[in-house]
Amino acid sequence: MTPILLVLLLALRAPAQAAGPVAGSVVSSKEWKVRRGAEKEEEFIGDVRYRSGRTIFTSDWALFKHATQAWQAKGKVRVESLLEDGDSMAAQGDQAVFSQQTEKGGLTGKDGVEFTRTPRDEEPDHGRSARLEWEGKNRVAAVDGVRLWGPRLEAWADRADYDRFSGDLKLSGHRPVLLKLPGFDESSSDWVGALQGDSVNAYQNPRRLTADGKARGWLDFTEKRAHPKPVEEPER
Repeated sequence: MTPILLVLLLALRAPAQAAGPVAGSVVSSKEWKVRRGAEKEEEFIGDVRYRSGRTIFTSDWALFKHATQAWQAKGKVRVESLLEDGDSMAAQGDQAVFSQQTEKGGLTGKDGVEFTRTPRDEEPDHGRSARLEWEGKNRVAAVDGVRLWGPRLEAWADRADYDRFSGDLKLSGHRPVLLKLPGFDESSSDWVGALQGDSVNAYQNPRRLTADGKARGWLDFTEKRAHPKPVEEPER
């Protein structure tokens, strides 16, 4: 996942005006404040909107601390990113933090966070958790109360780690569950199944599922099986 907060290079001094493009980025907000000195800070207030390349970030408020190269954002935080391979990702919550030095960040919300991943020319996958954490562009984790659902799979876990570079998904925590749906793999679209274990993994290349630690599950090879309806969270 592209980092939710990227470097905000320049803003106009005049409030309620959009900044000019700098290194391919544009930022606007209703009000802009600068605190100079040893602890220089830039504060953006009201309808904050930042666009750089294929990423758009919005919030009600944002603060950048130059000394630590750290970002904070609050209020209707949302990021949308179109990836190089044609996939798109979006996430929304109430508060976000990001370090430009470590490329680590997090997103939280009073009612949790919601996120989607839409493969090119395919239906989207959805997710919900207490928070999102990420490091760099390719590693993102959903933490606490994780629920994933879409046309390819459904899952429940305490933690879900996704590697965008490999496309691999790892579920961990208290007995995660993954339900494989017909669209997971074209070569096996006529069967469904479920896995539960101490950890459950979904690999992209080649597409396969594994479970470790007291693993259990079931398979159904019924031909032309209809797409099952979403199910409630199973006992874990």
